[in-house]
Amino acid sequence: MADKKFRGLRIEDQLVARLTRLSERLGYPSWNAFAADALDRYAELLADLIAELREDQGATLQRQRERLLGKTSQDSSSRRK
Repeated sequence: MADKKFRGLRIEDQLVARLTRLSERLGYPSWNAFAADALDRYAELLADLIAELREDQGATLQRQRERLLGKTSQDSSSRRK
């Protein structure tokens, strides 16, 4: 099974066949057009998920800092008594 090259990327015949089938089913003019659209949508979705993950991580770190600072101040006041 020979691979195809597209813009320097080596693409297996099996993938080209699958993309061709999907592109025809969805009304795309070619497998290239379908692949480009799918990659674009995936990239946007992935970027949104990464941004959301970073926000969640930041919020989690902030809560952990606040808990640690609260615990540290409680420990300090306990020692003073």
